[in-house]
Amino acid sequence: MVRRASDLTSKWVGETEQRIASAFAAAERDHAVLLIDEADSLISSRQRTSHQWEVSQINEMLTQMEAFTGVFIASTNLIEHLDAASLRRFDFKLRFDPPNPLQRQVMVRASHAALNGSGSNMAETQSDTSFHAEINRLHDLTPGDIAVVRRQCEIAGERPDLERWIGLLHLEVQAKRQGAKAGIGFML
Repeated sequence: MVRRASDLTSKWVGETEQRIASAFAAAERDHAVLLIDEADSLISSRQRTSHQWEVSQINEMLTQMEAFTGVFIASTNLIEHLDAASLRRFDFKLRFDPPNPLQRQVMVRASHAALNGSGSNMAETQSDTSFHAEINRLHDLTPGDIAVVRRQCEIAGERPDLERWIGLLHLEVQAKRQGAKAGIGFML
């Protein structure tokens, strides 16, 4: 059972707590695994709150987590923003780092081949030495970045050769780094 923060939050005081309780009750009743995506929206540090109703929502989430007997999974890219009390309620904390160089090589080649058709001969477009060097420079590349670039190519009707494909991936990783520094905004 997947729930996003937007499924659980409400503009009405007290309704968010009810929705959180309902999600846990439904998962318990259906013997379902409950996954809450972007959980930092619901269990952020209480020290960072400015309103009592925010504390109430976090407390409800913590209470439900504590009482839940099923399997509960929470995902976040901002673990440092989670309330300290929430962390002790998780039996396991898994971190997913960006892929290593070999994994990146496999993903980049496979995604390029899928975009251009399985018959694409990538060896002709770029030497292995050059390819490995370029992939090693993409240490922040994630599967999500590859998916974004693939959608960009599909929208533009572009079927780039491997060299152009890697260049587009570099641009995406660079945009991500710049966005992290800026903190807000979008690139078109």
